[in-house]
Amino acid sequence: MSEAALQKPNLDQTKLINFLTTKYGQNPNNQIKIEITKELPSERDQNLMCKLENAPCTVGVIKIHNQADDRETINMQIEAMDHVYEKAELAKQMNTGDQNVLFPRQLKTNTNESCCVFSAGPNTKHIVRILEYMPGEMLGDIKNQSQELIIQVGKTCGTVCEYMKDFQGKNFDEEKHAVRDPDFAWDLRNALYHINGCEDKNVTEKLSHVKERWQKNIIKRCIKNFTENKWTNRFLNLQKKIA
Repeated sequence: MSEAALQKPNLDQTKLINFLTTKYGQNPNNQIKIEITKELPSERDQNLMCKLENAPCTVGVIKIHNQADDRETINMQIEAMDHVYEKAELAKQMNTGDQNVLFPRQLKTNTNESCCVFSAGPNTKHIVRILEYMPGEMLGDIKNQSQELIIQVGKTCGTVCEYMKDFQGKNFDEEKHAVRDPDFAWDLRNALYHINGCEDKNVTEKLSHVKERWQKNIIKRCIKNFTENKWTNRFLNLQKKIA
């Protein structure tokens, strides 16, 4: 078990709800109501599903971050989620992009922040945020994965990459989180770098055939797109004439 897992938060839910009610209750006459329904699995954080009233959504997830997590990294996660959500909303308004790709929003506090800090003791503070709950199934739990499903997952990953291209948040450290740095695992364009560098043989064996199929399909698509382009055809015809 990792050190972070040993420090997984387990907060008093009554105290937490009272705290969040003051932080997210924008209107004293119409205060937000929070009812925790169940705890969601997590290796290092505490995640609580809840019903919400007088809020932008009816079901949410309260995420209590591990105290061992780096504050700058958490802030960058928060900014990245806000950035992707705003991009997705803009795409809907402009009727562009994949309209089937949905992203959860982060509820804002009374001071228009995406998170707040809960003090559970003299030296125990946790970053807490409330996210809109997105109903669905985990990909790993779906036994019969259709080709359409896999294609949709790929489109979603591509959409996230596209939205993240111009991300430059306040907590974005170019040296620490450089998008073009292959060590930056959040950028899905660096997936192959991390797959190739994986030392777990069980993982690499499972991923090897997927990687090979992906590479072959990418090459086929590139050749197809290249040859179908009219300007490319003119270039090829010109090459033939020269030859």
